[in-house]
Amino acid sequence: MLKKLFALIMIVCFTLSFPVNPLDVTWAAPVIKAGPDEIDYSEYMLLLDNPRANIPPEEIKKSEPQNTSNSMENLSGQAAKPILPAEIKTTTTNNKYVSIYKKNYPAYAKEELPVVEEFRSNYNGTLAHAIVGRAIWYMEYGYMIYGHEKYPKSGLIDCSNFVSLVYKDFGYTITSAARRYGTVGKKVSGVYSQKLSSSSSKYKLVGTDKLRPGDIMTFWKKDSQGKKYIAHVAIYMGKINGKPTIIHTRKDNPTAIGITNSFTYWFGEHFYEARRVLNSSERSSKSFSDSGPVIPQVYKLPPQGPIIQPEDLPCGF
Repeated sequence: MLKKLFALIMIVCFTLSFPVNPLDVTWAAPVIKAGPDEIDYSEYMLLLDNPRANIPPEEIKKSEPQNTSNSMENLSGQAAKPILPAEIKTTTTNNKYVSIYKKNYPAYAKEELPVVEEFRSNYNGTLAHAIVGRAIWYMEYGYMIYGHEKYPKSGLIDCSNFVSLVYKDFGYTITSAARRYGTVGKKVSGVYSQKLSSSSSKYKLVGTDKLRPGDIMTFWKKDSQGKKYIAHVAIYMGKINGKPTIIHTRKDNPTAIGITNSFTYWFGEHFYEARRVLNSSERSSKSFSDSGPVIPQVYKLPPQGPIIQPEDLPCGF
């Protein structure tokens, strides 16, 4: 009996002295109640270190939507369940992308999330709005990093792959090469940029009343021979707070995706043309196919919060 007891004590001591891998932590979903102020992030901070928890509560209240549409409840009033892929894979841990996410999140929460909430407040359930909403979902839950590879396999995305990916969720096949976007859909006539004056370095976008949510905005650069080519593309969100607004890949954001609502400088000077994929009946339809968002096989940026599927979110984003 004493020998067995001694052996048991030795096993326990050995187990306690064995180094524990800090990444061997089981994902624990946060406690989700009615709204963002009632979320207990502590259960998964060890693994994910969500930067929202590092923002003073008063800043969160200023930057995050404060109505029920922003709560993590689905349309039936049931608490949405955070989900993740069966096995999250990341290429590295504690990498530079996490630092970038944390650094840029406060400005994103202050400047871009209010734009999202304004769009959400006017969401009408049409295919055009669903496409914009899906782009927002990827911005919030896709944890995309900029790179010229396919997002489903790598977690990387560039501008043309982003637009193509969003449209593909709804059954539309669009090229993933920016240079070819001049052949996508039909050109929206009467939309162009012009200088504020002949001596000004500032621009404005003209004809924005002709644009519709879901339109594709294209922007040019010049090749070595001085010839213009389409180098950047974006999805038009509509006029939000009176400003024409696009969602696209951009720098200085937590992830690769962000929102722009100024065409005063580069985006005005380099605007090429707008393209329309959806005809009027498709655009206004509330009956459409949706294959759901893509969950990549691997993330460059480890998810920094619960990934909630569109069906568990108000308006789907």
